[in-house]
Amino acid sequence: MLRSEAGRSAYPLSWPRAHRAGVWARRLQRLTGVFLVGFALWHIFGLVGAAHDRARLADLVSALYNPVFLGLLLANLGFHTFNGLRSILFELGLVGVKRQAGLILLAAVGTGLLVGLGLLWRLR
Repeated sequence: MLRSEAGRSAYPLSWPRAHRAGVWARRLQRLTGVFLVGFALWHIFGLVGAAHDRARLADLVSALYNPVFLGLLLANLGFHTFNGLRSILFELGLVGVKRQAGLILLAAVGTGLLVGLGLLWRLR
């Protein structure tokens, strides 16, 4: 077992509460990045495969405009974008550690607005 200098375990049982908001934002950043890469690959290979088949292309487009899928895509894209901007500001030293939680909340609010506007546009 890994021990810290104080002799306690480096992996406490309460690990979700021990990490700060920035750690969770970074984990979500990676998770949304993996989703977006998967979507890009699905999109590219789906379009290449449906290039000569109109029925398959219609199925692909209808799947893309499904409100649930569109909401998930916009949520991932929005959070990845806004949290990426927060990360850039933090890395450049323009925002300190104390304001990081506020910027994560701002990223979440921006994501919610993006999803809401996208779904309103789709369902109009």
